[in-house]
Amino acid sequence: KQWYQRRVRGNIYGDALSAPTVWKFGETVLVDDTDYDISTSSGSYVRRDVLTINTLETSNTGTYQCSATYTEGSVATSKDISLTVYEVSSVVSSSGTVDAGSEFILTCTHSALDTGLVVAWTLNGGDPITEGITADGPTKSLLTVSSATAQHNGVYECSVTFGDVGTVTDQVTQYVRVIEGTATQHALDGAATHELSCNIYGDALSAPTVWKFGETVLVDDSDYDISTSSGSYVRRDVLTINTLETSNTGTYQCSATYTEGSVATSKDISLTVYGIESVVSSSGTVDAGSEFILTCTHSALDTGLVVSWTLNGGDPITE
Repeated sequence: KQWYQRRVRGNIYGDALSAPTVWKFGETVLVDDTDYDISTSSGSYVRRDVLTINTLETSNTGTYQCSATYTEGSVATSKDISLTVYEVSSVVSSSGTVDAGSEFILTCTHSALDTGLVVAWTLNGGDPITEGITADGPTKSLLTVSSATAQHNGVYECSVTFGDVGTVTDQVTQYVRVIEGTATQHALDGAATHELSCNIYGDALSAPTVWKFGETVLVDDSDYDISTSSGSYVRRDVLTINTLETSNTGTYQCSATYTEGSVATSKDISLTVYGIESVVSSSGTVDAGSEFILTCTHSALDTGLVVSWTLNGGDPITE
C-alpha cells in the first residue's frame, strides 16, 4: 500500500464570518485531533479552510461538507466535497513457497475504476510481465505461473494506474525451491583440481549443505574444500576436489534442508574424469632387432576419442 496525506480544501468567499468552519464526513462532525488537522488562512474576500486527513484509507472515500456561518443575519451555507481513495489493498500468493514444476497464482486486489485502469506486473524490478495475466472481475488481477523454475524466485510487484489520479503499487515475495547443478567433464593432464557447484534456490535453509560421493559423506579436509556464498534467493555451494584423479569419476549429491517443515531436496551431479592411467612397455630394454610393444591405457569415450604417439617430441608416429 502507499499512504498519502490528503487535504480537502474549502474556499469561503464573502463578508465576515461569525464562527469557525465546520467540517463533516457524512453526519460526523470532524475535529482537529490525531485523525485530522484543520487549518485556516485568509485573503482578500476569501477564507481558505483545509482539512488534512493524517492517515488516508479507502474508508475515507465519501462526501465531506464544509459549512460556514456569515455574521450578517447569521446566514449559513455549505459545500459538499467528494473524495475517492484508490488503493492496492493486497498482493498475495496461492503459496508463498513452491517446489520446481509447481503452479502458483498471485492475486492483486485493488480499487475499481470504470475507465483508465492499467495493471502491470514485474519481477525483481525487471520489464513488465506479458504472459499469464488475467482479470478476475473489476478489482482483481491474477498472475499465473504454471510451471515454476529457479528464475521465478523474487519480489513480484503489482502496479495499478488509476487514470489521471496516480499509480499505486504493492509487492509479494515468491520462493521456488530447486537445486541446480551441472554435470561436468575434465581431461586430466597432470595435477589438477576441479569444482562442482550446486545452486540452491528458495527460502531459508536450516542446515549446511551435505555433499556425498556415492554413499560417502564428504567433509572439508585435505581431499576436499567446501565453500558457500549467498545471493538473491540463492545459495551457491562449491565442492572443490583438491587432487583430481580418474577415480573421482561418478555421481555426487548436493542435499539441502529447508527451514519450513524441514523439507529436504537434493541434486545428483555427475563428474567424468578422462585420463591416461598408464603407458607401459612389454620390455623396458630390448636388443636391436627385437620386438617391443607399448600399451597406453586410458579412459573410454564413445565418440571424439583421438590417440596419437610421438617419439622424443617429434612428429606423430603413423605406423
